[in-house]
Amino acid sequence: MMVRRDNDNKQRAFKIWCEGNSWNKITSQQQTIQTLEFEGTQISSDAKSLDKKINVLQNREDRSGRNTLRRANVIYHKRSMKNAMDQWRNLCEFVTKQEDGSERIKKKMRNRFLRDAFALYHEGVKWKMQRIKDEARCVHFRETIRMREARKVFNAWCSFNHKFKKSKVYWSLLLGKMDNWMKKRAFSTW
Repeated sequence: MMVRRDNDNKQRAFKIWCEGNSWNKITSQQQTIQTLEFEGTQISSDAKSLDKKINVLQNREDRSGRNTLRRANVIYHKRSMKNAMDQWRNLCEFVTKQEDGSERIKKKMRNRFLRDAFALYHEGVKWKMQRIKDEARCVHFRETIRMREARKVFNAWCSFNHKFKKSKVYWSLLLGKMDNWMKKRAFSTW
């Protein structure tokens, strides 16, 4: 009964841990997605603002240096886009490393809980086997006690019969002698 109650408590704790762990993982994933979206919108807004600045600068320049300015703007735009993409790639690599680490931890925890569950199952099997052995011993002890009691009753009956036969012999001797004495006395008085 105590083992079953302990197993139930452990199972409840494991379920609560699993639900809490999954909820924590979902919230952490939502937070990383939100941060990634926020950074993506910032990068896109930065790119738009840079594009606006480029357009403003293009409008300021006069027509004579327009090609060199356009070339410089294109190079600047490409460089800023490359930096933004590098930041995005670094952020994605960081997130995948974190997710791989969490998967590894989850796998280790699962293996540990499976080992604990098997240990509990093994203990339960041992307990059942011991219980079966104890029941067999109880049956054996009951049978030996019953045989002892039957032997005591049989020996008591035997001793009673033996004593009864001896007493019958003694009484018949005594009463026979008394009967003879009474006959002699009666004849002598008569």
